[in-house]
Amino acid sequence: MPTFRALRYRLHAFVPDLVDIQRQRFIEFLTEGVVRGLHAINPIKSPRQNVHVVFYPDLLQLTRPALTVRDALLKSRTYETLLYVPAHVFIGNQPIEDPRWILLANIPLMTNRGHFGINGSSRVLVNQMVRRPGLYFKETIHGTGVQEKRVIFVDFICRRGAWVRIQCDKQERFWVCLKNSPKIQLDDFIQALRVVEQRGRTGILTPLTPDAIEILQRIEARFELPILAPGEAGYQFLSNRFKNPKVYNLGLFARHQINRKLGLTEQSLQLTSNDLQHAKNYLLEIANNSKVVDDIDNLANRRVRPAGDLLEMQFSLGLARLEKSVKQRLDRIKYVLPAHTLLDSKPVNQTFREFFGSSNPLAQFLEQLNPLSDVTHKRRINATGPGGVSRENANLEMRNIHATHYGRICPIETPEGKNAGLVNTLTVFGRVTSQGYIETPYYRVINGQVQARQGPLYFTTPQEQTNALCIAPPDLKRDTSNMLPDAALPARLATELQEDFLRLERTQVEYIGIAPSQLLSIATSLIPFLEHDDANRALMGSNMQRQTVPLMRPERPIVSTGLEGLVVGESGHVVQASRAGIVSYVSGTDIHVQNEFITQAKAAVDLQPISTTLPGFIASTKVTYPEHAQPILDVSKAKIVWPGNSEQPEVSAPTRYHLQTYDRSNQETALVQRPSVIEGEWVQQGDLLADC
Repeated sequence: MPTFRALRYRLHAFVPDLVDIQRQRFIEFLTEGVVRGLHAINPIKSPRQNVHVVFYPDLLQLTRPALTVRDALLKSRTYETLLYVPAHVFIGNQPIEDPRWILLANIPLMTNRGHFGINGSSRVLVNQMVRRPGLYFKETIHGTGVQEKRVIFVDFICRRGAWVRIQCDKQERFWVCLKNSPKIQLDDFIQALRVVEQRGRTGILTPLTPDAIEILQRIEARFELPILAPGEAGYQFLSNRFKNPKVYNLGLFARHQINRKLGLTEQSLQLTSNDLQHAKNYLLEIANNSKVVDDIDNLANRRVRPAGDLLEMQFSLGLARLEKSVKQRLDRIKYVLPAHTLLDSKPVNQTFREFFGSSNPLAQFLEQLNPLSDVTHKRRINATGPGGVSRENANLEMRNIHATHYGRICPIETPEGKNAGLVNTLTVFGRVTSQGYIETPYYRVINGQVQARQGPLYFTTPQEQTNALCIAPPDLKRDTSNMLPDAALPARLATELQEDFLRLERTQVEYIGIAPSQLLSIATSLIPFLEHDDANRALMGSNMQRQTVPLMRPERPIVSTGLEGLVVGESGHVVQASRAGIVSYVSGTDIHVQNEFITQAKAAVDLQPISTTLPGFIASTKVTYPEHAQPILDVSKAKIVWPGNSEQPEVSAPTRYHLQTYDRSNQETALVQRPSVIEGEWVQQGDLLADC
């Protein structure tokens, strides 16, 4: 959090950056997601030609955008960066040429305000909430009365590959159901998968034992596989279907969820026999009513996909298209082409164009009516879209408020109509983790005393339910020593079986909320005296606030909640000083701020390019300074003095801020910024320079 932000809004120091959910995940996509996508297809092999194309993802380069954000909007261009990756073409083990820098994609860049500039329009990627990959235990009831039948099953949902279902019938026999295949007994499947794992662990194809051949022949007979050497057909079937990362991959999120649910410590991203065995034991406990089935609406079983994750999926899809086109081209041609001819940026660019096209419901035009609509649009969480639920099939349980939404998803702000309950908003203090969980802060309570000085602790839904925390509401009365009242207090016990509020003694309370607005969104928190409103009217009020246009003469509200300045400041609709200084020039289009005096020290020798060990690239020479230009450490002054430079301070160039003057918004309204300072005024970092 910037220093000026904590100083200006001291009461809300624990409010996270309002658009951090967009910016942070996009930075992770550029720094980590692009490299992961390139490693997934590296190298591209052509078995017929014995040719493979090798990438060097760790050496990728992103160029500076050719246009600024404002110039891209004015010229109806896309604000983007160019991705260059070194590539090498090999025939066998011999390279046909030196490695070359290949333009692989034009990646749309996110602005500091958390949106994209696509073809001259401000676009935003709405966060999507989908079912978390992993395993889910369910039950269905067939028939009524005497013929009633309970069927318990578990689904393994993976990132890549077909789903696997384990089903238990009324005789407590377990079956494995695969897509477009007959079902098979679970014990036989586990034994066969264990044989494949033991043989693959050695790294060489050891001869199969008679017992292993007998187990694999049951698989061959059940799936009617072609007859090869004894047991080899069954081994190849299971190995290619479940042990090949390019065919079946659980993904990191699914592996984490399976380990948490079954109490395992597996590291493999493929389905293992240990997973199936523990899933069978869990199904037996459900059949004996000692465990309960999963609730899909529980936030522990849901995952938020921010903009960075959505772009990473599209980037991987574009790379898969590129891999397919390269393989087809290598199979058609009679001679090998160089890397810059084989590889093209069109497949990845076409994928991004389709993603930001009109057919994708998650890529929307940014609402720019006022700062609140801007911020709310970037904090919205949508359950529809590709991979989500549809409006027609969504039932009332999916749209309803869940107990795990407390402090994470606002129960008030949601649209009216078909999208009711499917489009939600993140709460004020909620933030999204790298694994897609939404976490919310609590103060710890020890023997009835709130430990506010230690700061809040953030918890996700699985952490709450695993530890069965007793959480009290934040509006309980406290004395001067932060002690809770010595009476029966309402508290919520966070378990998978969501119950009503309990009445507990203050010594039994473990945690307490940090603010009454913790369970509300930004727009709902701006409504004064919200506790006296009906929920339906509060919903309408929070939605209608986003439809107002800025006033000609803005005034301070008579009654405020304290979040107004935070919303306007972090929306980007106003201009704030990035550094302290004196206002030297003010007009309707520009504001200049003269910063403090600084000394501009320049090295006597220009730096050389960084050396590289990549084969084919010329390694640069090591930087050496002449004897007279080497830095001398002056211990008395505790600073580095560069010989040959003037010690006289130089005046820094003023920082220039360009103001919006009747720019067109996506809603056909005028975006105008009016100066709020005068020449000669001293401003601190974060002070308001121009209002909207």
